[in-house]
Amino acid sequence: MKYPSRSDYFSSIRNPQFAFRKKDPRTLIERDLDSSLIAGKAVERIKPDGTREIWSASGSFAIAFKYETFSPRKVWAIRCFYRSNFDAINHYKKALSRLKNNACHSYFVDFSLLEEGIRVLGNVYPILKMEWVEGENLKKFLKANLGKKHLLKSLADRWLKLSQDFLESGIAHGDLQHGNILIVNRFDGLTLKLIDYDSLYFSGDTSDDNIKGLSDYQHPLRKSLEKRCLEIDFFSQLVIYLSILALAEDKKLWEMYRLDEREGLLFSRSDFQNPQQAEIFKSLSHLSAPLPTLAKKLKTICQVKEFRKIPSLARVLSNDESIVLHRREDLSEKLNLNSPSPINPLLLWQKGKDWLSRNTSHHTGKERLISALDTEQKSEEKTEEILAPELRSPTPSSNKALRWDPRPYKASSPQTQILVNSPPTESKTAIEKKADNFLSWVEKTRGDLQQTSTLAYRRGIEQFQAFQLKLTDALEDLIERLKTQLEPKTWTTHEIASQLGCSATWCHRQRYRFSDRFCQGTHYFKDDEGAIRWTKAGIRQLHRLHSEQKADPIPPSSLPTKEVSRRMKVTPEWIIQTKAKYSSQFIEGSHYYIDARKRYYWTSEGIACLQQLLLAYPPKSSQSKTKRGVSKKRRINNMSSTESEN
Repeated sequence: MKYPSRSDYFSSIRNPQFAFRKKDPRTLIERDLDSSLIAGKAVERIKPDGTREIWSASGSFAIAFKYETFSPRKVWAIRCFYRSNFDAINHYKKALSRLKNNACHSYFVDFSLLEEGIRVLGNVYPILKMEWVEGENLKKFLKANLGKKHLLKSLADRWLKLSQDFLESGIAHGDLQHGNILIVNRFDGLTLKLIDYDSLYFSGDTSDDNIKGLSDYQHPLRKSLEKRCLEIDFFSQLVIYLSILALAEDKKLWEMYRLDEREGLLFSRSDFQNPQQAEIFKSLSHLSAPLPTLAKKLKTICQVKEFRKIPSLARVLSNDESIVLHRREDLSEKLNLNSPSPINPLLLWQKGKDWLSRNTSHHTGKERLISALDTEQKSEEKTEEILAPELRSPTPSSNKALRWDPRPYKASSPQTQILVNSPPTESKTAIEKKADNFLSWVEKTRGDLQQTSTLAYRRGIEQFQAFQLKLTDALEDLIERLKTQLEPKTWTTHEIASQLGCSATWCHRQRYRFSDRFCQGTHYFKDDEGAIRWTKAGIRQLHRLHSEQKADPIPPSSLPTKEVSRRMKVTPEWIIQTKAKYSSQFIEGSHYYIDARKRYYWTSEGIACLQQLLLAYPPKSSQSKTKRGVSKKRRINNMSSTESEN
């Protein structure tokens, strides 16, 4: 969908009567897109030069306006899209259904999606109608409260709680940065509110990661990420948490790194790309605990080569260093399956060292094989030194077979007898170490396999839950479509009359006058209170009658009001008052007509009805006025006759 520009939205929202009304292409009748917005107005603010402008805030994909309504009396944020690389309507439909009963609902602003929200340049576009929250964004709040260590640490605890709730609920915001985090300072403490939900992620979602977020808060690998995942918030959560704690500990960092002039907080994109040369890590290493440890872990996480290996904030704060600082090797690398001899691990265990736990990340498979063979040769030499010369293995250069002559050992020397019948003590110790290490390797391998199976089981459950959610969303959409098809859209008589430019009484008269053209259940319905509600078919019928009556000229046999009053010997005012008083007995088009200058022309039926009313209710004021006129004429005649005689 191609959206309007920001200037087009400004031009439209200045005129709410136009912006929030839509003309039906079939019935040619305009209707309200939102009854509360059409009666409201956009809030203005005063610029530094004294001029006024509409309050607005622009982002990468949308512009938000501050809007005030009077029924109900409330302030809203109207978010209009002017650019989008994703399906905004389906995205926000899913977000509304997922957040409805979610435990993290309190961190989000109440909002609703209006698919037909605003009219711009004759076309209708979707908008988000969001509740307005009075608060400061994270950066402004930190600047205003520098030096308040207790308050900022309380904010860090709230942020940690938010990250834990998101992790448990399987939600990720996708664009965590200071502009999208509002701090509401109420009497009961600080409250966090998140805005801008374009990149919102829920567990099991497979949407493309089109919105990468502000780079001063994102891991360098975020640019190459194709699909959204739960880990897209982990790095940003750690960066924000560490920044809050650092500013709480040392407020001089704000001026030292000129945060007023920077787009982010303490860290920037270049710090994440070259953490070894970044000055901010050196500054944090001189602060009190736990800041140096957290800075060191963040520095290590910047060098992670796989995005899904980024740990959550809770795991970073745990004492398990291996989770954060070391990347787990593949099981195939640990077992060295490409080794030509399966006994090589046992040769390394002979020295009592765990071969699996050695740090061999900087050695290739060939180098590890050479090292293992070298260790094997040295262990064999040590064993041969312990055993008797006759029991040593022959050297590769010797072609003679080993011949053992038992005669020299038949003496009663106990020492010689021990050497022949039992292995040396040192060799026995090496074998025990070898067995212990082998058993530990088996136990560790079993644990790895168990963990792998557990992860596979969890992923299967997550995929099944994701399928359930998708199926539920599809069924909800199908039910809504069926409801809209089964329940016909109707309008009240006053709504139709305002669009046709006539009175509601005229609409009802046409229903009685042309009863053969209007059928209940097809052209109109009666609700539980007995009020008439018109369907599209009924509106078309009324529109046709209204056009026909406007097109019909006034019959030449009809008489104007002045002529009727002369013939009936009554005043024109009496006729107009009688028509207004007994309006239910007069029908326009049957008893009278009205021309463009709003003059009345009466038909024979209308004159007959006036005569009946004149006989039933004669005008008293007209008789008294007639008697007064006759007496006045007599006086004038008497005076004239007296003057003539004189």
